[in-house]
Amino acid sequence: MNSPKIVFILSDNQDFIESLSSLVTRELQVECKKITTKSEIPAGNNYILITSNPITYDYQPPVITVILPVRAKALLTDIQATFANIANIDLLEITEEFQLSLKHKTITHLPTGATTALTDKETQLLQIITGAGTEVISREVLLKEIWKMDSDLDTHTLETHIYRLRKKIKDAFGIEMIKASDGGYKL
Repeated sequence: MNSPKIVFILSDNQDFIESLSSLVTRELQVECKKITTKSEIPAGNNYILITSNPITYDYQPPVITVILPVRAKALLTDIQATFANIANIDLLEITEEFQLSLKHKTITHLPTGATTALTDKETQLLQIITGAGTEVISREVLLKEIWKMDSDLDTHTLETHIYRLRKKIKDAFGIEMIKASDGGYKL
């Protein structure tokens, strides 16, 4: 199961942002998004944040802080290692009471230990939606990331999978976990 590989670059130094973005995209084939303020950092944990600015509080995603000037080869190695670590993560906390196992494709209610099996697609859906925290993940992003489909296609694949996942969670645990919102889904 592959998480989206995205690098956000936060810096006041536009030359740093432009050159690093170009280098990472060319050498690692990773999407880069350039940001200039902390308020632009999205919720979630499915990306790496690279910054030359001091960060005053913790973020969920991995953060690589660089001191300029930086050695490009060493930074690329750090980025690759960080993505490898993200790929090896098995357990994700959905909420304080629920945990998702990517390896075993299960959702567990921690207070009771009750577990329900999920399909590959249900696991991917829950992983991406969980990674966004309270932010809405659009239908287009889910179709592209999970099914590699263009959102222009007329399909009910996503809605069918969301319906089945919601039903499975409701039947097993008696809660409604995934909510539809603004053309997408969130916890």
